[in-house]
Amino acid sequence: MPYKYSDEQRIEWLRSLHPKFDEQNWHDDVVAHFSHIKNFHFFRSAGTFTKKIDPRKICGIDYSYGYNCIMHKPKDWRYYWLQFFTDLRRLDRVIDNFPTKEKIIDHIHKAKEAKTVVQYGDRYFTIGGQHRLCLAKFLEVAEIEVDVIKYVFDRVHFVSEMRFQRTIPFLQELGLLPLDYYTDLNYDFFIIEFAGQYVSIKKSYATFILKRYTTLKKIPLKGYINYIKAMDANYYDKTRIDEDVKLYILDAYLLKHIKARKKLLHVNAKN
Repeated sequence: MPYKYSDEQRIEWLRSLHPKFDEQNWHDDVVAHFSHIKNFHFFRSAGTFTKKIDPRKICGIDYSYGYNCIMHKPKDWRYYWLQFFTDLRRLDRVIDNFPTKEKIIDHIHKAKEAKTVVQYGDRYFTIGGQHRLCLAKFLEVAEIEVDVIKYVFDRVHFVSEMRFQRTIPFLQELGLLPLDYYTDLNYDFFIIEFAGQYVSIKKSYATFILKRYTTLKKIPLKGYINYIKAMDANYYDKTRIDEDVKLYILDAYLLKHIKARKKLLHVNAKN
């Protein structure tokens, strides 16, 4: 359905309310989406609360199937703030019902519907109350009270995952991971198949596996005691290596893998 007021009329209305409109240098800035955040998947929830924020720090929105929704869009597609303003779906109603800047600001503060943002670092993304929060940004309202869903960067998880990802090519080279392996950032384990036996292993043990593989390949005898000990381990412990006291079990798998790999390389060499 076409809007009552054109893009040009909407902009002129805003300019009449806020003379500093033409001095704002961010109209062509991108309305960011969560997916634009670097290392987005390493942020974790840190609670929900109410506080006053500076609307100038609102850098983006998240709106299902509308505005800057990235579904079915090219990877380099972007959406801009002035475009967002002129696209506001209920702006006609605001223009007709709130004739002065004071009444609009009063509406921004006092309307019953929630104003909700998601916080990443010191920046905010609106997920509720897009019209009022967008207007607050353009009208340069000093501060507004909103519900905040806060996310903080989980540096420990990030460092751990990056360390694991550096081991992937080496694990693949040794035949411990398939060449098309893809790590799940939400899962702290990875799976190795040892001769048909699937073993779930904490990612933090990947470096240990590489070092132990090198040791056992040079001196297999260093793993035989653990190999025998692992025979008495229960099935669950053998299929899930999630603590240091279970690391000895890996010697049995690694020795079998080294032997099978050596045999395979020998067969390939003969052919």
